[in-house]
Amino acid sequence: LFPPYTLEGKDAYESLPRILHGLGYRIGQETVRYYADGPDLNFEGTFDYANGREVPRDLLGRFSLALQHPRMLAEEAARRLSERILHLALIRPMQDAHAQVAVAGVDPEDLPRIRVEDAERMQRIERFMAAGPQPFFAHIHLLGTHCCAYHPPRTPFSSGTFATRTELKEAQLADAIVESDRMFGEMMDMLDRRGMLANTIVVYTSDHNNGWDVRARVPLIFIFPNGSHKGRIEGNSQLLDVAPTLLDALGVGVPEWMEGASLLGTP
Repeated sequence: LFPPYTLEGKDAYESLPRILHGLGYRIGQETVRYYADGPDLNFEGTFDYANGREVPRDLLGRFSLALQHPRMLAEEAARRLSERILHLALIRPMQDAHAQVAVAGVDPEDLPRIRVEDAERMQRIERFMAAGPQPFFAHIHLLGTHCCAYHPPRTPFSSGTFATRTELKEAQLADAIVESDRMFGEMMDMLDRRGMLANTIVVYTSDHNNGWDVRARVPLIFIFPNGSHKGRIEGNSQLLDVAPTLLDALGVGVPEWMEGASLLGTP
């Protein structure tokens, strides 16, 4: 999907989060509005929380599918109107979705005004994880390493001098990756500290490589409780394989409409 297109018809109801929600999971997300926000992209009957807001339940029931388009239009119009009113009233500045994911040419001091910083995302998703006793599914999308400008708070690689701007950007990206790894480590420590790590599956991956290259390889790492399913897959895999793998690990049947294949047992 790429905005302004969204899920439509039955596709809006066929997703991993909706399957898990039906099994009693709370569903939460910290990403960025417009580009990667489940409710904005019309994932129906899924998210309880997304990007700093509680998501209201669908009150239309079986009529929701028939009224999908007018409801989506009304919701989006209301959201944009409220954003503009709050901006004009000097209550809350409007956020530029593109600036949040690109930040090229942006003064680092302006970043807190333009977007939610990754540290705050992690704090908010930690509160979501710890909010209830039932199991949860959390989708976290950090933006510190996202193309095409990097402003990490710590600069162990990029604090020196460089012969070319390309070398400087590579060093800044290395700093951003280290910072992202640090936050990931803090999340793992938090899960362990709260006694959640022993029954939580963690998936570490990326939606694309540097420069929005969707053909280059990206990391795909599954961390299962108690070190189960250890191994390394030598063949090709893809992001479509994540959902079937998670359902397979939970002992839940993979529906026919779900593309991809479980990686468990794959050599």
